[in-house]
Amino acid sequence: GKLEFDGVFTHGDHWQGRVLTYHADGTLHVDGLIAAGQSSGSFKSYHQNGNLFVEGRYETVEGGVTGKRYRSDGKLEFNGTFRHGDPWNGRLLTYYADGNRCFDGLVVSGQATGLGKEYNENGRVSFEGQYENGEWHGAGREYRSDGKLEFDGVFTHGDHWQGRVLTYHADGTLHVDGLIAAGQSSGSFKSYHQNGNLFVEGRYETVEGGVTGKRYRSDGKLEFNGTFRDGTCWNGRRLKYYANGVRSFDGLIVSGQANGPGEEYHENGRVSFEGQ
Repeated sequence: GKLEFDGVFTHGDHWQGRVLTYHADGTLHVDGLIAAGQSSGSFKSYHQNGNLFVEGRYETVEGGVTGKRYRSDGKLEFNGTFRHGDPWNGRLLTYYADGNRCFDGLVVSGQATGLGKEYNENGRVSFEGQYENGEWHGAGREYRSDGKLEFDGVFTHGDHWQGRVLTYHADGTLHVDGLIAAGQSSGSFKSYHQNGNLFVEGRYETVEGGVTGKRYRSDGKLEFNGTFRDGTCWNGRRLKYYANGVRSFDGLIVSGQANGPGEEYHENGRVSFEGQ
């Protein structure tokens, strides 16, 4: 006894009016209109649990639909224009299996383009910024699952290109806070011991990947002030210490070797040698 069509027939076919279709269990599936035998105007479709699925309007161009689509739990999935049933231009939202939001952003021609956000399963933002053709491309920020910032700058096809990069020790404490340009480490940076004390404060040089700066022990004592090469103390002032923290050497090095004035010390702190 459920209504399927109310309108005008032409030679036995539905021509103009209201059309209703049903799921296999008899619950309402689609409630819409036709004109000249074709879907037209506004319509609504429903999940089997009775919740709204799509609320939209048929457009004349390429059979498109403009409207909103919802999950069976009532959460919005898309608001915009569909093409052949797929989200095409508008706001798209995706979700994890547990219902937490995964993505919320704009799509153009079916691809994430423009502003958007991605989320970790715990609900925290993992990325916010610009997309192009489904990739992170343009200004954006990337975060760890604990909410700590990892990158703030410009992405190129999903890769860090220019901006601020932060890395962390396994326990979550800050390890390196620095800059990149053209995808390479550049400019000033700081790195830290796990106890939070400064490890290296320096600047990347263009020659052979060198770094100019200062390096400190975890107790805050200076170890080196000069130029590093491939992570090794190369040219500058070098300081070494005994296990008890007393200074054992303080002098200049050139090409990684002691060269020039320097001093060596006994474990009691007294000078054992001073000279060239």
